[in-house]
Amino acid sequence: MRKTVISFFLIVTLGLVGCMQQEDEPVMNDEETPTEEGTISEGINNSGVGDASRQIEDLTLQIQKVDQEAGITVENNDLYSQLNEVIKADPKAVLPNDFSVYPHDIVYFDDNSSSVLFIGVNRLDAPIRNISFDLTFGNKSGEYIFDAEPVALTEDFIGILEKDSAVPFLIEITPEEEALFMELTEDNVELRLDNANIDLVE
Repeated sequence: MRKTVISFFLIVTLGLVGCMQQEDEPVMNDEETPTEEGTISEGINNSGVGDASRQIEDLTLQIQKVDQEAGITVENNDLYSQLNEVIKADPKAVLPNDFSVYPHDIVYFDDNSSSVLFIGVNRLDAPIRNISFDLTFGNKSGEYIFDAEPVALTEDFIGILEKDSAVPFLIEITPEEEALFMELTEDNVELRLDNANIDLVE
């Protein structure tokens, strides 16, 4: 059974591979899932973030609750430090009134397993307590790394995702899925979030 969400506290080695080729051109899926408060959408680009010219608040990187409880900070963890630099390089990323997910890199572990590193970005008008969705990620030819993979980012695990904040999460992959990841480009990638449910903080 696939381990859907993994704490960064378990990471020993980070391999930055970057699945997208162009640095400043985000590709947004045209299909969005409407909610009462905004939309759920999918975004792809090399940095995991988007158009720096948008007139919205700067993004901040949020540490997962389980990592925070383990004493992890941006300052004492290489992965969070690197992600913080990515977000600081494009702090106006992502459309307003939107929750988006971006694939960023592959993370390698000492036991020879690997996971895809995603960034979830909250641009809705309220903090998010819990969010779940079915993730489809692969190429437009129908080869998928994740095919309607259930993902749950719960308050117990990531904490409350504040407005204008981004949180990283990991999903484990096989060597075959890693090989497919390495072949993805902005031209052939497909990413969808279906059946999304959001629990907003009132």
